[in-house]
Amino acid sequence: ALLLKEAKNFKPTSDSKNDIKLLKELTAKWKKIGHIPRSESSKLWKQFRSACNHFFDRYHEQKNAGTPQQIENLAQKEQLLETLKSFEIGADKAANLDSVKRYSKQWSELGDVPKNKRQIDRVFFKAVRTLLIEIGVSEDEVKALNYSNKLQELTKNSKAINNEINFVRKKIEDIKSEMNQLENNLQFFSNVADDNPMVIDVKNKIENYKSNLKEWVQKLSIIKKVIR
Repeated sequence: ALLLKEAKNFKPTSDSKNDIKLLKELTAKWKKIGHIPRSESSKLWKQFRSACNHFFDRYHEQKNAGTPQQIENLAQKEQLLETLKSFEIGADKAANLDSVKRYSKQWSELGDVPKNKRQIDRVFFKAVRTLLIEIGVSEDEVKALNYSNKLQELTKNSKAINNEINFVRKKIEDIKSEMNQLENNLQFFSNVADDNPMVIDVKNKIENYKSNLKEWVQKLSIIKKVIR
């Protein structure tokens, strides 16, 4: 009964992590309580869990709603999204592209928004992609810009950006290794006609690896520009 009273009278503080810790400790204490009649135990447990769940429901609701800073970020992002949507494409492609890049950079610098509003990021970058295509930017340039935007987000977390750097470098090493192996394999076909199916297959694979290598090397180049 004492633990039930504590749970019902529990008042959340500004330190939500400590609040959760205290409620978990209450639950642990409850489970250590000695034997009591089953009918009474079930009734009290339901009341106890109800009191705890009331707090957790409010906690998750507040977490999804966001901090004051996240709410402010959302307001600014909504305004920037409207600015992007109303952007009028001019005759100067380079100037148009610079404007879009500037909007994307501003977006990344604004920071996180409430959890239940994060779809606005997808809406923004979808609008950016559409605008870039209308401007006449190539598919490769669009991919490069999208990756640059992704990196801007990753730079907010040193571990995340380091993981990305290591991942890209490993991909480059792996592709080079595969290419070297295939090129070595070609030496075994030195006396075979170029139109031999096996030779053609190996050469096609090498060309595919070269194309992939170009993409990953470009990503590494973009990383170096973003983190410098």
